[in-house]
Amino acid sequence: MLAIKDVFPKATNFICSWHVQQNLKKKYSYLNRSKNEECKNLYRKIINLPFLNYPEEFEENVDKILDSIHLNNDLKKYLKEKAREIESWVKGFMKKKFCCGMCSSSRIESKHRILKQYLDSGKRLSELFQVVKELEKMEISRMENEIERFRKKEKNGAKRILLLHCKRLILITF
Repeated sequence: MLAIKDVFPKATNFICSWHVQQNLKKKYSYLNRSKNEECKNLYRKIINLPFLNYPEEFEENVDKILDSIHLNNDLKKYLKEKAREIESWVKGFMKKKFCCGMCSSSRIESKHRILKQYLDSGKRLSELFQVVKELEKMEISRMENEIERFRKKEKNGAKRILLLHCKRLILITF
């Protein structure tokens, strides 16, 4: 991670939210094993941190977690350390950065899996660029299809709203 920041200082580099969640589950699992319902709720709040959609929601939850009497100082310190890099693993913060539509770390993991299928240490640099070019074409095609589906949904939604307004007008006039 540090080398990427040194070599590509302007690049956006995310940490897989799922993997962060797995680490949080391991670290705070004792809360889930407790018979105390408050501990179980605290555990759920902690493990859902990576997937929160709004920065305010994240900060509010972290404040509540850190105020808890069920966490020792070491676990509070761990969470504070993780919170220093929230832009790289919390969904609500990841969406703020330009990332070509890939603000979900699961999509990033998917890209890694696809690249690994095509690349190995025996490939030449020219082959690498060809593979990346082909994958880029596939991604652009998928994005265009997604945009088209969205436009159709938007059109259909606008038509439905127009029909509802027309029905209301008809009902009001009669």
